[in-house]
Amino acid sequence: MMLRRNTVLPLLLITVIRCSIPTQVGGGNISDTGNVVAIAAGADSIRIDANTALWMGIYSSNYIAFNDSGFADTTHADSGRPLVYRDLDPGRYTLIFRDSSGKTLLVQNVPVYPDSTFLAEYDTLYVTGTVSGLARSIESSELMTWSYAFIPGTPYYAYTGYSGSFVIPGVPPGTYRLQFYGYSQLPPSSNGPEILLDQGGTVVVKAGETTEWGR
Repeated sequence: MMLRRNTVLPLLLITVIRCSIPTQVGGGNISDTGNVVAIAAGADSIRIDANTALWMGIYSSNYIAFNDSGFADTTHADSGRPLVYRDLDPGRYTLIFRDSSGKTLLVQNVPVYPDSTFLAEYDTLYVTGTVSGLARSIESSELMTWSYAFIPGTPYYAYTGYSGSFVIPGVPPGTYRLQFYGYSQLPPSSNGPEILLDQGGTVVVKAGETTEWGR
């Protein structure tokens, strides 16, 4: 896939959404930027306009951080300078924005399809939360040691090691699917392929709080 960014591209836009993350947070956990991050997605492109300098990352829905599968890119969205990703593969993308204080906005499921159009504006960043616990299957209650706990389509993951415990810090508020990936044979060896061990389940992250899993 050939990728070009930082080029202004006109997009067909038909829907305007003013958005915030649907979670209850205290006043100290949010940051109203007083500015707007505008996201526009078309047939094969995503354009970002930010009125303030923010770090940002873009991730395809099949991105897995620890084995670098899927598509990802990180950069800085500069004030007054549109940032455009072109020639993207069809699919859904996650966009993450972070300011210098660490407050973050995560936008999931931005559609990039030939017949799709999307336009949304955001003006609030949030204190992040943490997901921690034991890598335990919901169905079997089996403890999955030497595995990765991860949120697909994002850079957030942790390695469990022999104890099966994990901590994933810095996760923006929202609802996610937590999955587990590891070795089909234990202890880990070059002879045992890495596979998706468990589909996991839904985890809700709130600003400034720790969400427990599998305890």
